[in-house]
Amino acid sequence: MVTRRMATDKRPGVVLLADGTTQWVVIGVAAHDLSPLSRAERDVVARVLRGESNAAVAKARSVSTRTIANQLASAYRKLGVSSRAELAHHVGRPRL
Repeated sequence: MVTRRMATDKRPGVVLLADGTTQWVVIGVAAHDLSPLSRAERDVVARVLRGESNAAVAKARSVSTRTIANQLASAYRKLGVSSRAELAHHVGRPRL
């Protein structure tokens, strides 16, 4: 089944599909395998994969860097990865 992206939702990393549903996207890659993550964890993962530091993510989300570290650690655990590099490999490569 092929779906077309119609418009970007106001939430970071979310797109509205032609069928009216929303789907999380990380750097242009459909993130079906990120479903175990909370909304906050998905946002942190998306920002980290865009190259943002924990401090930059914390500032953008108005939380502490420790909160970001905890959310990232939780995402790693749920996805079975242990580093940013493994996370990028798990999620996939960006479309050019």
